[in-house]
Amino acid sequence: MTSDVARVNSTRELQVSFDQIKTTTPLHDLGEVREDWSGILSPMYADDDVTRYIHAQFLEDASHYVERYQAVPYWTSLLRSALNRIPNQRPEMILDVGSGAGNTIFALLELCPDASIVASDLSAPLLKSLKDFYDQQYAGKGDCTIVQLNAEDLVFEQDQFDLVVGGAILHHLFDPTLTLTQCYKVLKPGGCAIFFEPFEIGYQLLAIAIKHVLQRNPDRPSDARLSEDVERFFTALVKDIDVRKGSDKSAEIFQRIDDKWLFTQQFFESAARAIGFAGTEIYPIHGSESQFSNQMKSFMQLGLHSDINVAPAWAIETFVEMDGQFSRDLLPELIIEGCIILKK
Repeated sequence: MTSDVARVNSTRELQVSFDQIKTTTPLHDLGEVREDWSGILSPMYADDDVTRYIHAQFLEDASHYVERYQAVPYWTSLLRSALNRIPNQRPEMILDVGSGAGNTIFALLELCPDASIVASDLSAPLLKSLKDFYDQQYAGKGDCTIVQLNAEDLVFEQDQFDLVVGGAILHHLFDPTLTLTQCYKVLKPGGCAIFFEPFEIGYQLLAIAIKHVLQRNPDRPSDARLSEDVERFFTALVKDIDVRKGSDKSAEIFQRIDDKWLFTQQFFESAARAIGFAGTEIYPIHGSESQFSNQMKSFMQLGLHSDINVAPAWAIETFVEMDGQFSRDLLPELIIEGCIILKK
């Protein structure tokens, strides 16, 4: 889209209420920009406003991203567990932030079939994938409005939603506290926000184990060493974890990468208190037993499209040993991927 379009005072301007939900800025139909984006609403961002926040994997490479990460049953399971922790919650109005191609949207349509859902993401290509699948499989079966939206600048009036959901969105942002603050604003009193995010403590423990494997690798017999692909992947994974630690995201590299954050429990607890949330609950989404070996299996599947058994047995055992290294009391605190529930 062009900056000229962003400034056009369209004759098809939509001040959308979604029946009950009101916006603070006019929205337009993206069909004005590209016919195949019709039905996606937007404040009409300039190109620079989009590419400042997201890059190729969410734009021109969006179809590959969808093929790699689409996993609706997995997200349905995660959301079902999270919703079970919120007593007496039957949300009527739901805002999904960072919807991508619809992992959490299609989960919510199954789990909350009577709710009105707003799906939002900054990537129009990902939202097109979401809309195409919704039109094919869910038209007439659920109420979902699709909006191109910057997660750091929500455009809804206050006290609009019963539930806000963000599936792996906050770690992509320059300032997650902006999104948390606006989620608080748009939630009704008593409403909840649910996020699923990576945590530094678990990732750093995994990085230590991976470094140990890499250090031991040259001393192994030639037929028991890591393959070049696995060694290269492990090395890149350690580097990625190292770059993302800490809360200072001012380095130039963060202008170029999409995965920026690994969080701490203190970050969410402090931010929630400062913003005004009444309660915070954080728990590991994969359980605490076997979470290190299971996470490595997931990394191998996503990063190499391979089973963990492409690594030699001695390397796999290193990650299995991690699961037995800590007491049952401590393991739930060593979160790798966690769910955060914030209550207004």
